[in-house]
Amino acid sequence: MRCVERGIELIQIQPGKPTQNARVESFYKRLRDEGLNVSWFQNLFDAKRKIAAWRREYNEERPHSSLGYLAPNEYAERLTRASDGKDGGESALENAEERVSHFPTAPATGFLETKHEAPVV
Repeated sequence: MRCVERGIELIQIQPGKPTQNARVESFYKRLRDEGLNVSWFQNLFDAKRKIAAWRREYNEERPHSSLGYLAPNEYAERLTRASDGKDGGESALENAEERVSHFPTAPATGFLETKHEAPVV
């Protein structure tokens, strides 16, 4: 496990205490309500395909209120353009901390293939 190799201690949230990890719990609720509960899956391949499409839409196209109702990709582009170009956009990102999304992005891969433990935020 990568955490053990890197010396990171995993701390699980207490059962029945979703507020200890509210951002991730909020994301999981959206995934269930908008992705899993509205789709019928014929097989594992179909489930992965539909979840990947939902993840792309969530991460690339959907406006997020915490980003000023911009899609995450559009928000990142604007931050990069706002920079004077000398630092590759890092100062714009540093100055935007209060506007960063409070919701995690959807996992890139392996969502259905991993054992689900509450991530530590």
